[in-house]
Amino acid sequence: MFAGITFTWERSLLQAFRVHQHYCSAFLSSQAPPKRPSGSFLLFLKDQNSDGIPRPLFTKQNAEKWRLLSDEEKQPYIEKGSESMKKYREELQAFHDTLSDFELDQLKLEKAQKREARHKRKQKMLKKSLGRPKQPLSAYACYTQSRSVNLPVSLKQVERFKLIAADWNKLSESEKQEFYDKATEDKERYKSELEEYVSNLRSNGREEFIPPSYLTQLRREEKKIKTAKRLQNLIDQNTERLRNL
Repeated sequence: MFAGITFTWERSLLQAFRVHQHYCSAFLSSQAPPKRPSGSFLLFLKDQNSDGIPRPLFTKQNAEKWRLLSDEEKQPYIEKGSESMKKYREELQAFHDTLSDFELDQLKLEKAQKREARHKRKQKMLKKSLGRPKQPLSAYACYTQSRSVNLPVSLKQVERFKLIAADWNKLSESEKQEFYDKATEDKERYKSELEEYVSNLRSNGREEFIPPSYLTQLRREEKKIKTAKRLQNLIDQNTERLRNL
């Protein structure tokens, strides 16, 4: 009886917490904190004319211009940036004063989640720039690629997957063999590219990006080699003893 009461009470408390958390998220989304102002370089960038130049190239060119400016030429942008930052901090403090302790904690949590997501995106882009190979496709994924080409574009994704799964199950083992072979080839491709990728990481001092699965496989292979050497040593020792008998 008491266990049931405790369980009901805990469940009600959890539901109340979730409702409160949802309310705080809705409140924070409707009452967003003030936007952080642009720094001195971004203020300088806004005054420049892009003339249709792609954004990355435009930023790179003006970064060089900014670097060559004298301290006197930079001073107006620095002062404007400082004034904007001072005003931003005052508005941010006023915004924080309107929040409860729980809402402040919720705001910190959302900031931490955004920071973590941003960090993951940067890490993913960095791995891609270092030449991380694509994961190998399974036989079913190879079949999905070839089958999707012949399906109508208007077909919904859920219906598309259902149709492909049904067609795959209708295939005989001999018909599936073609896609098993493709998957094997893709696996060999991945293995070759992965070794090259790991070699590049080690030469560039980026060992932290080596996939854990690759390290696990290396440890297994090293363990097998050590075991094989140990067994061979035992065989050699026993052979030598038999010869001496």
